[in-house]
Amino acid sequence: MSNQIKIIFMLGAILAVIAWSVPASALVIGDWEEEADGWIDWGNQESIDSAANMPSKYQYGTVGATRGERSIHVIQSGWGQSLSIKLNAAQIETFMNSTTFSIDMTVPANDGSITSGYTQISSVSMNAPGPGWTTVLGDNPVNFYWWEGSGQRSQTLLVDYTDFRDAVTSADYIEIILTLNTGGGAPPDMYFDNAQITGAQISYDQLVRQSNPVLYLKFESTPLADTSVYNRWVQQRSGARIAQNAGIGNAIHLDGSQNGCIAASVLTDPSWGGEYGDDYSFAPDDITFEFWAKIESMDQYGMFFQQIGPYTREDFAPGMGQAGPDVDTLGVIRILNGTEDPNDMDFWYPPYSNTPSDGLWHHYVVTYDEQYNDDPNLMQIQFYLDGVLKGSTVVGGTANLPAKLGPELDHLVIGGENNRGYVYNTMTGLIDEFAIYAGVLEPDRVAAHYAQGRLEIEPHTCRQVFERGQGLAADFDKNCVIDLRDLVYVARSWLLCNDPALFGTDPACGPTW
Repeated sequence: MSNQIKIIFMLGAILAVIAWSVPASALVIGDWEEEADGWIDWGNQESIDSAANMPSKYQYGTVGATRGERSIHVIQSGWGQSLSIKLNAAQIETFMNSTTFSIDMTVPANDGSITSGYTQISSVSMNAPGPGWTTVLGDNPVNFYWWEGSGQRSQTLLVDYTDFRDAVTSADYIEIILTLNTGGGAPPDMYFDNAQITGAQISYDQLVRQSNPVLYLKFESTPLADTSVYNRWVQQRSGARIAQNAGIGNAIHLDGSQNGCIAASVLTDPSWGGEYGDDYSFAPDDITFEFWAKIESMDQYGMFFQQIGPYTREDFAPGMGQAGPDVDTLGVIRILNGTEDPNDMDFWYPPYSNTPSDGLWHHYVVTYDEQYNDDPNLMQIQFYLDGVLKGSTVVGGTANLPAKLGPELDHLVIGGENNRGYVYNTMTGLIDEFAIYAGVLEPDRVAAHYAQGRLEIEPHTCRQVFERGQGLAADFDKNCVIDLRDLVYVARSWLLCNDPALFGTDPACGPTW
């Protein structure tokens, strides 16, 4: 066979894999790991989010765990069983901007006792205002037959729900229902994992802009720029450098030195020392800070700090970092709480919120709600980590001890604490997509931002999957995406090595670009 014919065969094989693969943009709505997924049993509306709160026909399993280490095990045989989900607000938003639902179904290996029968998803229905209860896919789209000696088998169900979505008149609720059947002696064992909404039509950048940021630093190129409509002044120091293809697009790497920081201001080319009133702040009242971070190491502040003056009133500044070495809560997230407490309790420690140290990207949101419940002396603070509300607190209470963010200096500093021009208590690592909003970002928006951001940031972190010996079978260049580069790789590597699987292992088979 000529080399040219070999290339044609290999290109055809790779194109077939690409056509089969799950789309790059996907929101996982069910993986049955440690966090709640929102799944319910449609018949009785009971949650199946945890082993302690499941109807009897469900268990956690490990068979067919195509995402993570666990799957959901349906153990009730018969006709017309169901597995269903009622989408939460963030999931509904993604659903309405997407086109496809997918889920992996697995049946276990035959233990030797089964000689016939079938296990199936007989139909998929959806329910929402407008179209109502609608069968979007019928005629047994997934059907496993049993025979003596049959092994474990898996299949991915893909449902294009575009017509159903277009008929929805109000997104007050959306439900997805899988009808399941077993018969003819088949065992009552069905396993499901990796439920996704795919084909998203809105990007992380678009979601952020829908929330009207008053500052939005994307860190795509230098000189740095605020991409909000306000085009605020931004400055980077020498220890802050663009990291290519490291986050959602590019990101900024901070080296942990005094120069490893970014400053932003509502003023044009301000000094590092002036004190200004609320007229010069990003948001004079309620305010939200949002960003992604991949932390290597961090001192007491590290993430962001907006100094106010005089220095003795720093507790009134919005700021966030972690507890330092001089307290019992070393490594715990801590947030400046805006109070002038006589007992020096000017930090809030969200419960069970250790600073992530796993070397992965995480999503952080802090909200400050001044005059909470119309009380001029109260303020509520909320902290979200990876789209989940980790805690909230209400501070202040009297006219002598109010909770209110003070007038702000000319600089917000990302990556350390700003004491009138001197930056210390720094962090080392990556920061991306830093946004500030006037007002409190609602929980559904936080969840939506996290969900879409995770989809767009994961391709750059999935190299760790390859380090564990896993990954996409057709991703030969290991850039975590199956694309035309893989076709080029196969074509060139085939001529060089005859087998693309030898890339990186055969000394005679090296990179071809």
